[in-house]
Amino acid sequence: MLSHSDRFHLRLQRTIGLLSFPLLGCAVIVLLRFVMGYRIPNLHQVRRRVKELLQEESGPLLICANHLTLVDSAIIEWALASNWTYLRHFRLFPWSVPERRHYWKNVLLRLVCYFGKCVPVVRGGPPEQTKLILEKLRYLLKDGESLFIFPEGTRSRAGLVETKNHAYGVGRLLTEVEGVRVLCVYLRGHHQERFSSLPRRREVFYSDVELIAPRSAYKGLRAARDISTQIVEKLSEMEQKYFATIRPDWK
Repeated sequence: MLSHSDRFHLRLQRTIGLLSFPLLGCAVIVLLRFVMGYRIPNLHQVRRRVKELLQEESGPLLICANHLTLVDSAIIEWALASNWTYLRHFRLFPWSVPERRHYWKNVLLRLVCYFGKCVPVVRGGPPEQTKLILEKLRYLLKDGESLFIFPEGTRSRAGLVETKNHAYGVGRLLTEVEGVRVLCVYLRGHHQERFSSLPRRREVFYSDVELIAPRSAYKGLRAARDISTQIVEKLSEMEQKYFATIRPDWK
């Protein structure tokens, strides 16, 4: 069980994130939209679809997406709702679990991640550290917070959703917390062929969302693997739809 100290620090981080969000949220949008020149042509349709899906059901939300760049989470958060919506319903603004080594040495990035509701992870870290991270994520979901996870576990080196060698952490969370809604999000820049640190400037992004309810007849680790695989396969289906309808000439 998560200690009182850890619970307090998560609640404190959430409060600080809420107070800083008007400034930080605007800064991120300015960076993405005007400095980098990114565009999401179906932005309003995606946000309307998310609103419709989330109004139909209630409970904690787990956002699962494909992963190609280091800023996927920021772009997806931009796609799913406006800053005004997040400010009014701050539990909808998701907690993220970035790899610690990508930002820890930069003080500014550390502050942005803290204010932006991030719980850092160390891939391949000691078991007790992994256990603590999972306890924090379980606590946040049970408390009604939204959580953002890349179920593949890392950026896809092949540029396609990895349906075979993926992580099982997302499935483990879903077997341990009841009533969690799973929002699958597929995001891809039209010029993104493989993984990279950043999308190219003035990139145009495609985004699609689907709400699913993965279940498993298994128990324990087999259930976690089964549920994780269902989510990754759904993302792969969404990817196939993208290549069939948006980029049929992709090879």
